Amino acid sequence: MAMIPLRQTVKRYRETGELNIWGKPEEIEITELKCRAEEGSHTTTDRQSQTQGATVVVDLKLVLDKLADIGYEDELEYVNEAGTVHKGKPRNITIKRDFTGKPLLTWVYV
Repeated sequence: MAMIPLRQTVKRYRETGELNIWGKPEEIEITELKCRAEEGSHTTTDRQSQTQGATVVVDLKLVLDKLADIGYEDELEYVNEAGTVHKGKPRNITIKRDFTGKPLLTWVYV
């Protein structure tokens, strides 16, 4: 049982199998994992650039139970309650452990 409620799900797309003639795997393994998602966004401006305006940056933090089988080559897809789809590769994977070294949570930033 997880330390926190995991009420959302995230889909993990992992390329497996033989390579085709273009060097891409022919099979994609799809796995659903229970998670807790924390979303946010902020605007940023580039003072070095000559263009005017702001850029909107969207952040997504996924909290998964124990040691989750997630790698940097995986593609993650999360759909929130409003129907907004967040899809991307992990930028940062952090494993939180207790004082004995046992993994408790995995934090994934997309």
